[in-house]
Parts: sequence; C-alpha cells; structure tokens
Amino acid sequence: MVWCWTCCCTTLKFTRVSFSRATSPGASLPAGSLVTSFIEASARFPGGTLKTSCGGCTEGASAEAPGATHFRLSRPLGAAHGRCMDSSDTNAAQIAYWNEAAGQTWVDLQDDLDRQIEPLGRAVLEALAPKAGERVLDIGCGCGQSTLTLGDLVGASGSVLGADISKPMLALARARSGGAPQVSYIEADAQTFDFPPAGVDAIHSRFGVMFFENPTAAFTNLRRALRPGGRLAFLCWRDISENPIMTLPMQAAARHLPPAEPPAPGAPGPFAFADPERVRAILTDAGFAEIALARQDMLGGGNTLESALGLALRVGPLGRMLREYPDAGPAALADIRAALAAHLVDGRVRLPSATWIVTARNP
Repeated sequence: MVWCWTCCCTTLKFTRVSFSRATSPGASLPAGSLVTSFIEASARFPGGTLKTSCGGCTEGASAEAPGATHFRLSRPLGAAHGRCMDSSDTNAAQIAYWNEAAGQTWVDLQDDLDRQIEPLGRAVLEALAPKAGERVLDIGCGCGQSTLTLGDLVGASGSVLGADISKPMLALARARSGGAPQVSYIEADAQTFDFPPAGVDAIHSRFGVMFFENPTAAFTNLRRALRPGGRLAFLCWRDISENPIMTLPMQAAARHLPPAEPPAPGAPGPFAFADPERVRAILTDAGFAEIALARQDMLGGGNTLESALGLALRVGPLGRMLREYPDAGPAALADIRAALAAHLVDGRVRLPSATWIVTARNP
C-alpha cells in the first residue's frame, strides 16, 4: 500500500473514486461513495489501481499507484478509518493532558521551546539520515519544527507526515508549514492508529515516544508502518538525575512546594526510556533489529534569562506543579531566577542535558 499525504480528507468520502485493471474493464464508484477503511478498499478492489480525488484535494488532485490503493490524506480520518483514534481509554490521560493546559502552553511558548530543544535533536536527524524522495513519519511532531526540517531534507520529491495527539499544537504546525507540499499533519495516537503497512521509509521522533501506555504495542504498530529495511531514530531523555535542564528549576522552587511524588519506574512521561535495557527490550519485543543507543551529553537551552524563567514556570516538572499550586509561583520566583542566572553563558542560559539517540531497523 502506498500513502501520499497531500490533501485534507477526514471521512474518505471521495468526490471521485475509479478503479481499473490492466486485464479487465474499469469499474467506478459514484460521487460521494464512502470507503470506510484502507482494508475495505483493498478488499473491494484487489490487485488493481484505486485512483481517488476527495473533497479536500485541490482541484484535479488524484493519486495513482499500480497494484495498490493510494490515498491522499493529511488530517485525522475519524470514524471512517477504524483505528484512527481508538475509542477506548488507551493513552487517555496523555491525550487529555496534551489537549488541555500543556498543548496550548507549548503553542504559546513555541519559539523559546524550539530554541531550547532543536539543538538537542540535530544528532538524531543525522542518525536517521533522510534522503531526497523518502517518505518519513514524524511521531510526536508537536508544533511542527522537526517535521518542517525533515521536509527540507526529503525535498519536494519526498513526503513527511507529522503525527501528534494535541489539537492546539497541530493547528500551529499546519499554520507554520508555509504550504510546503511535501509536509502534512495528522491527529493520531501512534499506539493505535492504523498506519498503512510498509508505507514509509523512516520514522523519526524528538522526545515524542516516551508517553505510550503500552510502548511495546506502540512500537509494534509503528514497525508495521515501515517498509522492510526501514529505519527508526528517536531522541529520549536519560535519567532524571543527569538532566539539570529539566530538574534545576524544580529543585530551586522545592522549598515553596509540597514534595513531588516520583513517577513509577517506566511510567509514561519524559523519563520513561531512561533505562537503556528497557528500551532495547521494548524494541526487540516489537520486532526491530540492529538496535543501538548512543549517549549524547550537551549544554541545552539558549534562551535569555527572562525567557528561560518563563519556560521554567510553565513547562516541565515545575510547570506542572505550579498549575496545581499556583500560589507558590510568586514566592519561588527569586529562587528560580537565581538558579538559572548561575548558568548564564554569553547572556544565554545553558544547562546540562543527557539523552539517548536510539536507532533501529525493520528487518
């Protein structure tokens, strides 16, 4: 199956669906016909070419792939695609979190967050090494900065689909895409979404894969989306004790807040993949091969003191605590500012970070 991400179809209710075989007369469906899933389309039209044009396409847009169904999609498929957003409670807490306070906060602070995170992600892009013309899936794409970079690397002959569960972040990602034809976005839970099998050459993620309720199931699902020999590369945090970039503001404010309950080992969250052996076991159980983890230690940050302070108060462990205890913010402000100021380098706050660059291959 081939997947082309160009238009904006949410229901797969096509204005034109035609089917032809080299050895038999063509068949067609009338305008407005509803194809409810890729599986149904394949079953109804085996072994031929399904040429589609949907209401969201630009005029005359269509797609064609010999011997396969070929759809143009960029937005969530909703009920028309059986497993787009699982209706069960899978990842429900994370979906709620990233669609409520956290998602809009990241939208509001995106420039500062890009400045802080983008340098950390350069090495994983190098490890993935996207090539011109390749099809790439960007998991946990957020507000789209990494997706746009991948789009530049694969060029106009390639395609990049950014997938995320956060509506507000995806809205910003689409707004900042600048109409790049090779870049599109979809609201999807990567653990349950029914990606077209073998539809991409590579999967990338920058801090987007540590939040799955069932990571083995999620990576099994993602591996199905990779062609044989396809590549996976993602960036995740190492142990919390190695990451002042995440913990320093919280430590500075600790005396003003009740003790924070530590997360259960391996629970969904930023440090869920800190244990390298756990990561290897998850990817092995999901069917990946050639699994490697490389350590990356570098100074992260790059924002001014006031911008770094604003980030600390609204995102990360401290930001979450202050949403629960907002009255502690003013009291802790001086301590947090002083702690960050101690790490100014040429007018920018730089804090140690420790990450894993994880790579694997679909056999």
